[in-house]
Amino acid sequence: MDNRKNIYNNINLLENHNDIIIFIKQNNIEYTENNNGIYINISILSDELISELNTLIIDLIEYEKTKDDMYKLNEIKVELTNKKDTNPIMMKKKLKLTKSQVDRLNNIKA
Repeated sequence: MDNRKNIYNNINLLENHNDIIIFIKQNNIEYTENNNGIYINISILSDELISELNTLIIDLIEYEKTKDDMYKLNEIKVELTNKKDTNPIMMKKKLKLTKSQVDRLNNIKA
């Protein structure tokens, strides 16, 4: 997928855009700002900046997923500690984890 399209499609998946704003300001990218947010024209950015911005967005999305997974994992640990007879599979169902979250949780070394 083209990096520009990837940026356009993925930026709204982020909960927090502060690192994107910092990137924009650090790279002296022209932007407009209003009550709805900060806007840039990605069509005029260099391929290098587009690549860096795309990588940053992908990394931030993964970070947020991992952070969410760690939060869920801690919830599971607390439940299991408080209720020694609780089945871990049932706890995953109780917390309404998706298959991808369960897979990521299984890969996290806590």
